[in-house]
Amino acid sequence: MVIETTYLVGNAEPFDETLRYYFSSNWNPAKTNSVTPIFLSPHGLNSQVANLDEGISEADINSKMADGLILFQSTESITPDNASNAYRFIETVVKVIMYGRSKYELFLFIEHINDIIQDNMPKTSFRIKKSDGIQDSAISSFKQRKGIKFSEPLIQDKDGHVFVSTGNLSCRHIKTKIS
Repeated sequence: MVIETTYLVGNAEPFDETLRYYFSSNWNPAKTNSVTPIFLSPHGLNSQVANLDEGISEADINSKMADGLILFQSTESITPDNASNAYRFIETVVKVIMYGRSKYELFLFIEHINDIIQDNMPKTSFRIKKSDGIQDSAISSFKQRKGIKFSEPLIQDKDGHVFVSTGNLSCRHIKTKIS
C-alpha cells in the first residue's frame, strides 16, 4: 500500500517556507505605503533565522526593521478524528509573526496578508507553488478562508519603536491510500 500526498509535485517542502514564498511573491508594496517587509522562515534558503524556537534577538529585529519583518514557523500537524481509511485531511499550523515600526504599519500588513489569502486561495484550478516558484505544494486549502486573526499589536522593544502581532494559519493537505 502506498500513501500519496494529493496535489504535491516533487518532494514535500515545509509549509513555513512555502508560505514565505507565497506571501513574498504576491506582496504589493502599494498597499502598505511602499513598504516591503523581509520574509523569513527557519527552513528557507534566504532565511537569516536559524531557529525560531530560540527566538530572534532584539538587535536582529531592530536591524531588519527598516522595511518590516514577517516570520513564518510551522508549529504542529493535526489529523482530525473524522479521517477515513481511504484519505486523511491533515492540518499544519503555521505561526505568522509580524514586526513593524507602528501599529498602523502592522494594520496594513495584516490587511494585505488577508487580501492575499482571499485573492489567491488554493483550489483545484490554483495551487500554491513551492519556494522554487514552479512545483505545486501539498496545500489544498486554508482553514481560515477569510484570513488570519492576529493578536493586538504590542510594543516589542523598550523604546517603543518595534510592534509585534501574531496569528496562525492552518494549511490543509490530503494524504490518500493507493493500492
